[in-house]
Amino acid sequence: MDFLDKQDFIAYHLVMSIFDDIILELALIFAGASILATIFLYLKQPIILAYISLGMLTGPWGIGLFEDPSHIEHISHLGIILLMFLIGLNLHPQKLSALLKRTTPVTFATCLLFALPAMFITKLFHFSWPESLIVGLSLMFSSTVVCIKLIPTSSLHHKHIGEIIISVLLLQDIIAVGLILFLHNGTATNIYIRGLFLLVKLLFFSAGTYLIVRYGILMLFRRFDKI
Repeated sequence: MDFLDKQDFIAYHLVMSIFDDIILELALIFAGASILATIFLYLKQPIILAYISLGMLTGPWGIGLFEDPSHIEHISHLGIILLMFLIGLNLHPQKLSALLKRTTPVTFATCLLFALPAMFITKLFHFSWPESLIVGLSLMFSSTVVCIKLIPTSSLHHKHIGEIIISVLLLQDIIAVGLILFLHNGTATNIYIRGLFLLVKLLFFSAGTYLIVRYGILMLFRRFDKI
């Protein structure tokens, strides 16, 4: 019993120490981002530069508040999830579907516009054709997070151009997923199996989300709306 009690005690304090670190790190991120964002806005600079500067300042090559690369990656995933959630609040699924149909030709044209020159330039530096192809495919995508943070909030949420940009970026993400599947699998069979598995997971996730919202969350909203 004493051994189990000690193990529980150690596990409890380990979890609490991790939780305390996360709270401190999030507090530093929000406070630092607010201060630097205010300074950059006064200087009439894009707010994304404030976030990048904060990361450089607090990262392993700055003052070292964040040093573990895997931990930094996990925190960055949280930020991307919150950003995508805020975007999703302002996009209707039917409207997004219509926008994707209209922006598909533009998306593929811009991908080729960046991929082909990058591939041929890489080939001039004596890379092999497969290596040049990978470089071209890697450079044909835009950064969803950077692009969205460069768009003014009013344009992103209320104007047609913001919706078009988001639809192009989402379509690029879909293409990127397909390319990652292709590059990470050696045989066509594995590609088809993994792609089918992702599609099945997407369908189950979408159906589950719809049912939860339709018959759970919306019912709770209606019930407690007055409160």
